[in-house]
Amino acid sequence: MAAPAPRRPRSAALDAIRILGIIAIVSGHTWPEQRALHLTISLWQVPAFFLLAGYLWSGNRPLRGDVIHRSKALMRPYFAWLAIIGIPFVIWAWAERGQSPVRLAAGLLYGAQVGRPFSAYWFVAALFLTGVFVRACQLLPRMAVWALAVAGMIAAYLWGPTMAHTPYSVGLVLPCALFVLVGQELRKHRARIAHAELVGLILLAVSAVLVVTGAAAPFDVKYGDFGRPVVSVLAAIGIGVALILLAEYAIARLAPRVQQLITTLAAAGLVVLLAHAAVLYLTDTLAGWPLGLCFALALVVPWSLGVAINRTSLAPWLAGRAYAATLDSGERRPAVSHQT
Repeated sequence: MAAPAPRRPRSAALDAIRILGIIAIVSGHTWPEQRALHLTISLWQVPAFFLLAGYLWSGNRPLRGDVIHRSKALMRPYFAWLAIIGIPFVIWAWAERGQSPVRLAAGLLYGAQVGRPFSAYWFVAALFLTGVFVRACQLLPRMAVWALAVAGMIAAYLWGPTMAHTPYSVGLVLPCALFVLVGQELRKHRARIAHAELVGLILLAVSAVLVVTGAAAPFDVKYGDFGRPVVSVLAAIGIGVALILLAEYAIARLAPRVQQLITTLAAAGLVVLLAHAAVLYLTDTLAGWPLGLCFALALVVPWSLGVAINRTSLAPWLAGRAYAATLDSGERRPAVSHQT
């Protein structure tokens, strides 16, 4: 049997977008009522991850293999951290506050209902289910898949809150699939984009104008809110595509050590997504510490933990390694070579 073709290393540029998106998510959970912050990050912080999933898509993986792969990359860490954080939390909430363990456990199923310390769990589940859905549709005519995604987005504008209030946010799969499809199209035509940095700057500027003028209303995907029809979605796509083009231009010019640092941090990103809200719960909800300090700790503590975990045999269980690095592209290898 022929040896498999060598895989390309991870893209530090795309990893930089992941890091930026994670920081935006944590900041949004730290200051949820901050209007200026919400206006700045809401349109792109979640769609960017779905765009990246499409941009890195590999069309060669069968559905069964894809489900297994994504389960190991996303859902195994999801349930591991759910147990690590959830069991003590449910016991404490029952003992100290008299909250029903059954009700608390049931509440974890519903994306729009889940708050601290599980604020981003809906997103991880939605990312998993959306990827599986798009993979399951790969044998359908391309236009049929686009039609389903567009229909899902239209439905979200009509019944978004109801769709968001579903187990594991499954109701958000169709509208989120639209961003995955856009990412796939961007990859398909990427080589034809000349002066990508200029195109990225123009897209970012136009999207910023739409946001500042109020033409593009903010998103809150968790609650099924996709902003103003058409305009907000186009602005979100514009920002996401701009981030990819600008990151690919700028990050490639950084020193290799800096790029390796970016990749190392991104490889621990899932731990931050799953654990940061627990830190916020402890530092803000319980201790009442200043929000700036809470934000710093919610980034530093899980990220440090994630980097440390990736140096151990627990990495596949708690950080999705070595599966997350090859989640969307069959040609990419795990981020940190000394761990493979």
